[in-house]
Amino acid sequence: MATTFTLTGADKLMGRLNAAKGKAPRAMEAALYQTAETIMSRSRPLVPVAPDGGTLRASGHVQRPQTS
Repeated sequence: MATTFTLTGADKLMGRLNAAKGKAPRAMEAALYQTAETIMSRSRPLVPVAPDGGTLRASGHVQRPQTS
């Protein structure tokens, strides 16, 4: 028994997907940066501090992603 169906709105869907693909790299950069910041914030209290100060703890930082 064969089943048939009709797909409507494919052109509209393709238009939306094409519009979104230009925004995807920026969204990925933002998500990556935010996740890295969260990891850094949560890990900072776990880093040991030497008696002479917190140089190691203060040295951690997150840089913004760069696309090429």
